[in-house]
Order: sequence, then structure tokens, then C-alpha cells
Amino acid sequence: ELQALCSACRPNVFFSSALCTQYFTLHHPDTGWQLILFDDVSSASQRIQRAACWGVPTCFLLYAEWGKDAGDIARAAQKK
Repeated sequence: ELQALCSACRPNVFFSSALCTQYFTLHHPDTGWQLILFDDVSSASQRIQRAACWGVPTCFLLYAEWGKDAGDIARAAQKK
């Protein structure tokens, strides 16, 4: 769904370091502005790294959501 939305709208995507997530905005003429927050491998890895700095020793990634990317996220989070 996210890929379809990005393909259709071609939004400018930004990164929020405060939230460790990617985001963009969409304007709907009838309803106004919508903020879309989403993660990719990079942002999820950064969030895990930040949690580790705060003393959180373990995290869980839902395989149904991340699938094959879960391993990439874990490896990226361990590198930094």
C-alpha cells in the first residue's frame, strides 16, 4: 500500500531523527493534510540502536511485517 501511494504521489520523503522514522505529508482537497510515518531498514535499525543506548537490551520485529528484512535490520543495528 505504501509503495502504491509513493508511486502515485511521488512525495518528498524526510527523516525525523527525533522519531527515528521516515515521513511525508499528503494534501487531500476534501480532508486536508495527512502525515504518513513509515519505517525502512535504515530507520528501524536506527531506532534499535537508540533503544540500545537507552539500555533496552532486546527488541522484537514482527516477521509478518518485516519478512526477509528483519535480518538486515538486526545486522545493521549491530554494526553501529
